[in-house]
Amino acid sequence: MKIVTLGPEGTFSHEAALTLGDSIVFVHAIEDVFDVLEQNLVDVAIVPLENSVSGTVFNTLDSLLNCEYKIQGEIILPVVHHLVGFCASRDIKRLYTHPHSYEQCRKSLQELFMKHSIYDELEIVFTTSNSMSAHKLLEDKEGSSALLSTKACELYEIPIICEKMQDMLNNQTRFIELAHHTTQSTGLDRTSVILTPHENRKGLLSDILSTFSKYRLNLTKIESRPSRKGLGNYFFYIDFEGHIEDTAVQKALEEVQSISPYQFLGSYPRQF
Repeated sequence: MKIVTLGPEGTFSHEAALTLGDSIVFVHAIEDVFDVLEQNLVDVAIVPLENSVSGTVFNTLDSLLNCEYKIQGEIILPVVHHLVGFCASRDIKRLYTHPHSYEQCRKSLQELFMKHSIYDELEIVFTTSNSMSAHKLLEDKEGSSALLSTKACELYEIPIICEKMQDMLNNQTRFIELAHHTTQSTGLDRTSVILTPHENRKGLLSDILSTFSKYRLNLTKIESRPSRKGLGNYFFYIDFEGHIEDTAVQKALEEVQSISPYQFLGSYPRQF
């Protein structure tokens, strides 16, 4: 099985992909993951959907809109960030980090750098991935640091300055697997849909949510995103417990269809 995910080697996406196999194609952006999958060059794609601290990965959410492939599974990966570099913490002048990694470690970093009175002068350089942070650090070692995973530290042989910098110990990222098919019902499933209302009217979202409540379907995620069709136009990403084969799910989606068109993204075994 060939897998495409966000690279280069050493990203958390890489770690998630390794749970499925080791034949992995790396690309530079989440949007590229979807492009490679749509060209039928791989069997499955792995992309991050949300983090328990920094929230939704909007590049993934936007790319799911009108995606022809289905979510067939999810992977929950514990996230541990280390502050790494080739100097002492008090000598750090620059930090290379992915924006999500920075947000997940912001308070711990602030406390550390203020302790050394270097916070105000610290240069923060955002990168496209944790692995890219490693590459930038290796190119610019003097006075520089980065936030990396344990695997990336080992892969790029970069010393750890401070371990476990994440603000929350239960920091986790949820990844989704995308492929050509959906899975059979297991009795412990999740269904994902995107709703694209044709109108913006009072009570629209309330009517949608009431329908799910009517059939006692527990919503586990709801997010709104601009539809790019003009101000005030949004689509809604919704996760709820249940499988598309369940009678209650079918009835609920039938009623939802009368309120707003929806795109079925998949039903798959849930991990929480």
